[in-house]
Amino acid sequence: MRSPSNPSRYPRTLDMHDDGPAEILVVFVGETECRCLHWLKQGFRHCFVALRKGSRWTICDSLKNRIEFLIVDLPSDFDLGCFYRSQGHTVVAGFDAGLNTDRSMIPELLTCVTITKRIIGIRSFWTLTPWQLFCLLNAMNNRWRLVE
Repeated sequence: MRSPSNPSRYPRTLDMHDDGPAEILVVFVGETECRCLHWLKQGFRHCFVALRKGSRWTICDSLKNRIEFLIVDLPSDFDLGCFYRSQGHTVVAGFDAGLNTDRSMIPELLTCVTITKRIIGIRSFWTLTPWQLFCLLNAMNNRWRLVE
């Protein structure tokens, strides 16, 4: 594959650190259409991530047969975390400070938890379920807070 002869022709990739840290919401969902997840803790059967830069939110939802990306511009006074809370979801908010510089690759199953961990920069091989991820983020109370 040839490298592009004029890199300025291509759109710039989203660099989460361009304008400072991005606001991050990790949303935990209790209901899922996947019946095989019934054994997971009630209220924590799925998770997804929303990242905000300026007024633009990028929402990444890893489903069993695809990964959905949604980019939305919301008014500055719209609280997306409170919106998800009003839908009955548990929401944890934090900021990406770019603290994880570990570039090692750990092979993991492709799940909503794995995708979420990779997006927010957490390396925790034994964090496998949404409930475990919620507990891990709660333990990092200097970086993450529960949206009330």
